[in-house]
Amino acid sequence: MRRKADGSFEILEHCWRENGIVLYILYRHALLTQDLAWLRENWDIVKKVVRVIKLLRTKSRVDPQAPEAGLMPPGFPDGGIAGTIPEYTNVYWNLAGLKAAVEAARLIAAPELADWETEFKDFWAAFQTAAKRDAKPVGDNLVYLPILMKPQEGIDPVRGQWGFTHAVYPGKMFAAGDPLALGNMGLLDQHQKEGLVLGTGWLADGIWNYFGSFYGHAHLWLGHGEKAAEILYAFANHASPLRAWREEQLPKDTEKEGKFVGDMPHNWASAEFIRLTRNLLVLERGSELHYLEGIPRNWLAPGAVTEIKNVATDFGPTSMKLEVTADGTAAKLTVSAPQNAALTGIVVHLGAWAAEGKTAIQKKETGFEMTIPLVR
Repeated sequence: MRRKADGSFEILEHCWRENGIVLYILYRHALLTQDLAWLRENWDIVKKVVRVIKLLRTKSRVDPQAPEAGLMPPGFPDGGIAGTIPEYTNVYWNLAGLKAAVEAARLIAAPELADWETEFKDFWAAFQTAAKRDAKPVGDNLVYLPILMKPQEGIDPVRGQWGFTHAVYPGKMFAAGDPLALGNMGLLDQHQKEGLVLGTGWLADGIWNYFGSFYGHAHLWLGHGEKAAEILYAFANHASPLRAWREEQLPKDTEKEGKFVGDMPHNWASAEFIRLTRNLLVLERGSELHYLEGIPRNWLAPGAVTEIKNVATDFGPTSMKLEVTADGTAAKLTVSAPQNAALTGIVVHLGAWAAEGKTAIQKKETGFEMTIPLVR
């Protein structure tokens, strides 16, 4: 176990976000396995980690005038930024983790729910105040939030923004129209190279390949499914001939050679590619399951079949099959949905690839079939 005596997690020094990550993982595991008994058995771990986050917030207030007051003590950002400094990556993940703990408490009707909700609201309010103070203009009347609370010479604003993308998803901290989220995404979009983001990792002039998953997930969560599908292909195009990835590399048109960062193969990248592919096809949004929100257009070629089988979701396993007719004029979608009272709605996204015309729907015992006319 990596847990310290006080119940905290700190594998990397001053990497406070590990506590928030643990809370999120415990909650998500309980949902994906539908094992609430397991969550109750491990509830003491959840309580101790929440207590650690509260203590870290108390430590951040030692100097009430410090930029991090009410948030997290100075921490290690990673993503191209070294040192222990006042920054937002640890804030983002502890907010997301505390939010997950609140939802976990709600899930099992834990007595800590009201107290943790109050703590989260206070934490979120402190973040909003700090974000307003530190935000910078990015164009189109939008602002972005640098990762560093105090700017450092030579640190580009895109550095460390992995923390923001994680706050968007899986943290689910920002709604689709949130101005700060749109501003941060605008900043990342302005730094695209070869379809991914340039300079957001340790190589200032390089591409962090599996940041493509973080970037794609953020666009997907904010409602930009078509853009997320484009990012999936850009991510794929940076794989080796053996379908593996290095963590960071230079763009192919650079004059430099042999400059890279990370192991080869970098298996985190492989996991992220699978995760993004899954979520483009089926994604949990609150109490709903959303299908085909980011399906790539070229997966709708005549005769194409796209299928997922018994994929775990927050509501139980689901299967989906999309079969395009040989002439490409229509597609049949078959969905087997989880039978869970917590699942209140199913949404099928018919993007620009769906033609105008009648969409026939037929209910089945555990789901439905629908025929979708396609744009030819």
